[in-house]
Amino acid sequence: MKRVLLLVATNVAVMLVLSVVVSILGVDRWLLANGINYGALLWLSAIFGFGGAFISLLISKWLAKMSVGAQTIDGSEGTTEFWLVQTVHKLADAAGIGVSSLYNAFGSKHELFLRVLHRYTTNELAHLIRLLAEPGPVRDRIQRLLEAVAGGSARTGAAGSP
Repeated sequence: MKRVLLLVATNVAVMLVLSVVVSILGVDRWLLANGINYGALLWLSAIFGFGGAFISLLISKWLAKMSVGAQTIDGSEGTTEFWLVQTVHKLADAAGIGVSSLYNAFGSKHELFLRVLHRYTTNELAHLIRLLAEPGPVRDRIQRLLEAVAGGSARTGAAGSP
């Protein structure tokens, strides 16, 4: 609904600016002198302008999703997707904001994903480096490292993993 209101407001503003510019430049008098009904021309422009804008609005989301191969998930696809949807909702609830506000705080869903992925990989890498730096025989340290990698995370209470 917000998108439609913004579209209408923008188109009305464009039509007002166009009317003012045409009047200031005297184009309306020139059109009238040449037998062209300026009001009818303005309405025709509005019809085609609004029509094209609405068509663009209706297909923009679909086109954006198709062009990058994105999929909308609602959690019914599987356990990983369910976990992801629930995690986003929990984060938004904990922050006291809506889900869309959470995405907007990072610019987009994609940017949020990249920031979370970066933080996760940085933390995991730091954990694996700590495992290698622990005292003891090299063989034991490598074994703990491999167990951590094979298990997803050897940290106790590694909350959040699906």
